Amino acid sequence: MSACALTRLGTVCEMVTCTSANTDYEMASAMAAGTKYLVVYCASDILVSMGEATSNTVGVFVSAGVSTTFPVTVTGTTAYDKAHFRSGLVAGAVVRVTSMKDA
Repeated sequence: MSACALTRLGTVCEMVTCTSANTDYEMASAMAAGTKYLVVYCASDILVSMGEATSNTVGVFVSAGVSTTFPVTVTGTTAYDKAHFRSGLVAGAVVRVTSMKDA
């Protein structure tokens, strides 16, 4: 991975609360142009996808307590520039999302 700079105003750029278990939730706003990586952390197991709702067949599994970095391509199309999250069994799980750009 190349050197990266965190987005302004600290490390966490968004917190997404999965209010209900086994339900898809997306970022409130699209990622900024130039975003190269998305770092996701949750204390619970979650599924993560880009640009489409998570489901039984869509999404990448991220284990509880593991910070995971995903390379992303920001398209400029708002619907596709949002990450989606699903907590399988835990209602109220909070996903910390950080976006990074090349330094």
